[in-house]
Formats: sequence, C-alpha cells, structure tokens
Amino acid sequence: MPFTGKVLLVDGKSVTIRAGTRSRLEPGTMLSVYSTGVDLVDPDTGRVIGKREKLIGEIKLAEHQGERISEAEVSSGTGFKAGDVVKVKK
Repeated sequence: MPFTGKVLLVDGKSVTIRAGTRSRLEPGTMLSVYSTGVDLVDPDTGRVIGKREKLIGEIKLAEHQGERISEAEVSSGTGFKAGDVVKVKK
C-alpha cells in the first residue's frame, strides 16, 4: 500500500509530518500535499468511503526525527495546515 501521512505542524517553510523511519521514505522524496473536503458517500450503502482531496502543493522530505515524525520543506504551494494529507508524488 502506498505511503499516506498527515501534516502535524507548519512553521514557515518547514513542515512536520507523520512519517518517520517507519515510512521507509528516503530524504529527498517529493510528497504531494492535499487538503481534505467533504465526505464521499456511497449512494447504495450510505457509508463514507473517502474524502474529497484537493492538491495544494508539494514538499520535499528533509530528515526523519524518529520512527514516526519527519521534517520536510515546502517546494511549492501555500496554505498547508495540520491534518492535510501527504502522499508520495506520482
């Protein structure tokens, strides 16, 4: 399953994400950042099957700070906030 994490903290151009060494991502990896919107509901079952996501920018993994936390730097985009979704850039 492809890596998916979340933004934990934004401080200027520095972005702390939930990843760490457990993610097995190498420093230098480019990641896409998505803001989440409304729930997507299956009309047949009424169950939430996901959330609408909007690409808002990209970050570059700088270093790991342990098993679960990593630091990245903004490459493009603005408006990043805690809770945004992070995925490896395709």
